Parts: sequence; structure tokens; C-alpha cells
Amino acid sequence: MVWGANITDAQVQNWHHIKEAMEGGTKLVVIDPTYTQIASKSDKWIPVRPGSDTLLKYAIMRVIVERGAQDVAYLRDNTVAPFLVRSDTGMFVRRSDTGIAPVATGVIDPTTGQEVMDDPYMVLVDGALVPLTEAAPTHVAIEGSYDLGGVACRTAYELLKEEIMSHSLEEASELCEVSVEDIEYLADVCIDGPVFHYEGYGPQAYNNGGHTT
Repeated sequence: MVWGANITDAQVQNWHHIKEAMEGGTKLVVIDPTYTQIASKSDKWIPVRPGSDTLLKYAIMRVIVERGAQDVAYLRDNTVAPFLVRSDTGMFVRRSDTGIAPVATGVIDPTTGQEVMDDPYMVLVDGALVPLTEAAPTHVAIEGSYDLGGVACRTAYELLKEEIMSHSLEEASELCEVSVEDIEYLADVCIDGPVFHYEGYGPQAYNNGGHTT
């Protein structure tokens, strides 16, 4: 799945990898406002309104969430999904937020020249606040909330999910100029997997473009 990258022209050194994969049966989907050369080589080209890629991704994720097809184990073990976010600062909750001072490790960060302090992120295990370093991975929750001395905290995944679900497929379709059927098609591609997302520079060339990636 290629997002805003004309690989045959702009990253020609990578094109042979995709071509060889396609010869082995891999399908190529190109999402780009312009019918680029790589779009002409694709199994499906989906034009999108410039700058709306983030909303399109939200719509795809909405379908995945509605179908319960999200990979909870991957989200839990490999992303910040279970990290609690403070509602007052927007920062992840660390152990020092509970009143326990960071612990000196004796290790010097070569970049800063400062000693590395042990102040682990906090996660929810059976409703209790536990340092990530002490939590059994399979018991860590990716959804939930916690009251930290009057400060409401929620998991990063729950906040993302709330944002995703606040946009209907119809709204995304109208603003992205992509049909609901194509949104569901893209979700099917992601769900069926494995899928590789190749991000181009184009979708990032907007305000908050980094968020797209």
C-alpha cells in the first residue's frame, strides 16, 4: 500500500523490490491524488484529496475497530497503546507522578552527559497502576482510566480510539473524496494482511503532516 510516493520515479532504487514482490503474487495499491507512473502499475489506484490522508487512515482504523480486527497483543506489546496519558499535561504517566522519585542508574547518556534516571511508564493491570517494567505483558490493559490524585488519566489507545470513532465513514468519504466502498476495501487489505505501508513525502507536506505518518 503506497501512500503518496511515486517510487518508480522518486525512489527508483526501491522499485525492483515491489516489482519482484508483485511477480510473486503481492498486490499493489496506490493512494495518491495524481495518477502517477507507479499508480499505472498498481492493482488498484485510489485518488485522495490532498492533505486528507490522516482522516482516511482514521476511517480505515474505524472499520478495523468496528470489526474487532485490531491486533491487541501487538498494540499492547509494541506500541504506546497501554500508556496512561494525563488529562492536565497530555504527558504519559511515570512512576514519579505517584510520588516515587526517579532512581539513579549509574549510566551516563553519551548524548546529554547526564545520568540516566529510572522512571518507568505506568500502565493498568486489573485496574491498578503498575510500572511497565514490573507488569506481566499479558495482563496489561490497553483500555481504561485512572484517577491520579484528581487528575483523570486514560490510555493512549483509548484516546486514539475516541478520535477515530468521532469521524463517520460518510464524513471521511466526503472530505477525502474517497468512496465508503474504497475505504472498506482498504480496511479489508489491512485486515487480510500481511500489508506493508510505504509512506511518501507528499502526505507529510502539510500542517501536522508528521501526524499522518
